[in-house]
Amino acid sequence: MKTKAWRVTLSAVFAGLAIAIIQNKVVPCITVLQNTFEIDAGTAGWLSSAFCVMGIVMAFPGALIVEKIGLKRTGLLSLLFGLIGTGIGILADSVPLLLVSRVIEGAGAGLIAIVVPSLISLWFSPEKRGLPMSIWSTWQIVAQSLCFLFGLSLTDAFGWRGLWGAGGIITILAALFFVLFVHVPETGAGHTQEDESNAKPVSLSRGLKNPAVWLVCLAMMFFTLSNF
Repeated sequence: MKTKAWRVTLSAVFAGLAIAIIQNKVVPCITVLQNTFEIDAGTAGWLSSAFCVMGIVMAFPGALIVEKIGLKRTGLLSLLFGLIGTGIGILADSVPLLLVSRVIEGAGAGLIAIVVPSLISLWFSPEKRGLPMSIWSTWQIVAQSLCFLFGLSLTDAFGWRGLWGAGGIITILAALFFVLFVHVPETGAGHTQEDESNAKPVSLSRGLKNPAVWLVCLAMMFFTLSNF
């Protein structure tokens, strides 16, 4: 069971990493995009920011989507958004179309950010979640590091579309691992039988009525906005 839990976790984290690479691919080649499309720095900046804005928007209905179709399908939907957006971006010959592709890609970010921690909480009991959650917390930083380390070389060799293609390949691999290795346990594998018998059904509406939940969410939202 422990091996399976880690297999699920690492596959899910890889999916998040793929989405984060898609998110951060703009910055290493932003000057190339400016020259190619003859746009100023502000417009080029929106090619990066549009992704983050859409990620915020999708975070609100994300819980409802998970509740409706389940964690695995939501994770695959996130990766699908990333692949569709990447495909459109590679073919884009104008800034508006490239912005549309970034919005589609960004739709996946808000979803995967919900899916992975939820999977970890199902496969690991509270006292054992520290390490997998710590690994998950590096998804954005690792993606940024990879983009900055290899982005310029890929751009020099293949143009800005080379970065889009690399992101697409990584996302296809992530989707394959997600299909093969990510499963939701029928009864929370990370909980004891006593935990299961004492567990109460989770109510989304009850959670939204809790002021503490909103305070925590707002604190994290403002931190993330300032950070990015």
